Amino acid sequence: MDSKDNDAEKRILELMQGFVDRKAPLYYAPVSMQQEVTAMDRPAKGHAWASRDVFPAPSDDAVVRVVLDAIIDLGSGAEDFAAPSSAAVKVQWSGYRKRAQEKKEESEISEKENGSPAAVRNVTVELARLSGGRCLVVDYRLSPQNPFPFALIDLFIAYLSLLYPRWGFFHKAVPPEHIVLAGDSSGGNLVLALLLLLQFLRDKRGGRVKFHGQEVLVPLPAGIAALGLHGDVTNSFPSYERNARYDWLADVPPVLSDRFPSCPIWPSVPSRGDIYCEISALTHPLVSPAASTYWKSMPLMFLAYGEERLIDAGKFIAQRASNGGAVVRFHQYDRLSHLFALLFPNLPQSRHLFREWARFCHTCVNNLDSLESKNVRYGLTDEEFKGVDNGPFSTMEYESVMKRMRERQAKRKVWTGPTDISKL
Repeated sequence: MDSKDNDAEKRILELMQGFVDRKAPLYYAPVSMQQEVTAMDRPAKGHAWASRDVFPAPSDDAVVRVVLDAIIDLGSGAEDFAAPSSAAVKVQWSGYRKRAQEKKEESEISEKENGSPAAVRNVTVELARLSGGRCLVVDYRLSPQNPFPFALIDLFIAYLSLLYPRWGFFHKAVPPEHIVLAGDSSGGNLVLALLLLLQFLRDKRGGRVKFHGQEVLVPLPAGIAALGLHGDVTNSFPSYERNARYDWLADVPPVLSDRFPSCPIWPSVPSRGDIYCEISALTHPLVSPAASTYWKSMPLMFLAYGEERLIDAGKFIAQRASNGGAVVRFHQYDRLSHLFALLFPNLPQSRHLFREWARFCHTCVNNLDSLESKNVRYGLTDEEFKGVDNGPFSTMEYESVMKRMRERQAKRKVWTGPTDISKL
């Protein structure tokens, strides 16, 4: 590494440490407080356009039964999970208003429901601007109050509502070939879980489900695009140790640490060893998609990571999907942390990633046959973003991956509350 690389790495590490110092109080705040802060809505300003709606839950349990069948079929039978139910799903459309004034308040757009979170609006508006599309953000039910599979059911209902809107909805039916599922971190995990659910529906149920009293066909979307997708919630891949220097993710998730404060919703009752699911479900494919054994005929995939702790799981997923026939575009940005493009949007790498992300979404819808698989790595000082071919996505074998995941799963303890009271 030359002096230019050393200087660049030092600046990046200082930037990341500054973020950790500023955000640590939030990450170690009670879960109920974190949810209150991140779920706050606010008016859209300037070029941002937002409109809120609510997708009603079906009156029967057909959608829930499909999810339950998938959990049973794809799992080992040893998993425990909460008895799920469906509910109305709050959503928020967002887009880019080209001619709006920079500080103009949100325009008077007909809205059915206020209260949807706006935490990711900067991301969705930028994607809408660059891709020329619009984004739908799903305000799914949060854990720990609503553990797996509640959020997955909400996302499934939202997807079905896009395809088959009821009378009075703001949108017309959206063709599946015009839909790209997108998410970051745990949101990326969730959209990939939805894709695996849709694949189950296609291969085991003829691609059909009863929705609001009618049997409908449920095709796969055009693609999936994710930043820092969390593909293994056991955090057992080698990069979780190897890339710790470049990442802000903790060795132990804050919500499971000895000094994390309890609140009325966490620890749960009864106590669990993960905020999202039971310990027994950690290696279920709909919880940790890296555990999936079936990747046949997946849609186009875009995965982007920093040199972060979660990257090996992402590479493994990319390899499995590629082996199953999918076109996969994988982008790695050296020395950068988890979600760097969201946390540090002014970095050249962040701007480049957003352009590639949006280009992929646009191409999925308009010219999907032009895309080919690639695995490209960008050096920290690669100012022209030429990138280098990074070879195969992954050489890890499924059996060794599952061995690591199960070993880490076996070590997970139920969290009953803080034990290091002196640090609270």
